[in-house]
Amino acid sequence: DVVVGSVEEVSFSDDLSEVVVSVRVNREIIPYLDEDAEFWVVEPEVSVRGISGLDTVLSGVYIEGTWDSEAGTAQTRFTGLAEAPLVDPTRPGTPIELRARDGNSIATGAPVLYKGIRVGEVESPQLSPNGEGVVIRAFVEAPYDRLLSTNTRFWDISGVSVTLGSGGVSLDFSSLASLVEGGVSFDTLVSGGDPIEPGQPYQLFGDEEAAQASL
Repeated sequence: DVVVGSVEEVSFSDDLSEVVVSVRVNREIIPYLDEDAEFWVVEPEVSVRGISGLDTVLSGVYIEGTWDSEAGTAQTRFTGLAEAPLVDPTRPGTPIELRARDGNSIATGAPVLYKGIRVGEVESPQLSPNGEGVVIRAFVEAPYDRLLSTNTRFWDISGVSVTLGSGGVSLDFSSLASLVEGGVSFDTLVSGGDPIEPGQPYQLFGDEEAAQASL
C-alpha cells in the first residue's frame, strides 16, 4: 500500500487496439522492475469471499504491482494483467497445476482445502494446449505446501452430496465458498512420495473415492 509512482498519460497504441499507460516510478524501485514484475488495475469487486478494492470507491481505480526482492535487468514495458496474479512473489507457498476433464464447477478464487481448512486458492480454468481438457493453476500456502508430494491426490468438492438412508436425507458440503464457487481438497493418502517442484502437475479427480482408487 505504498505509493511508488504515478500515471502521467493514458493513450492508445498505434493501431488503437490497446491502451498505453505511461507511468513514472520512484528511482529506487527501478532495479526491481524486471521480468518478474507484474501490474494490474485495482477496482471494487464483490464475491462470496468478501469485498475487495473498496477504497477505490473514494480514491478511484489505481494500478498495483508486485515484484520480488532481487534486482535484475530493469524493463520499461509491461503487459497489464486482467486481475491480480494468483502467485505473489512475496507470498510463501508453492504453485501447482491441476488437470481436469472440464472446469464447469470451479470459479476463480475457489478454495483449496486440507482437512476442511482453507490453505490456498485456484485460478479460473483454462483449456489445455490440445483442447482435450482444462488446466487449473492453484497455489498452496506455506507451511501447508510441505504436505505435498508425488503421492498427493486432489479431488473436486464442488456442490452438494445428497445421501438417502434409513435416517433420512443427509446433505454434505465442504464450505459455503466451495458450494458457491466450487473448490478442491487434497490429502497425501500414502507415504513414500517424493518432494515436488513449483508447478507440479496433478490430476483432479471427481471425488475422494476416485482419488483413493487411483492409488
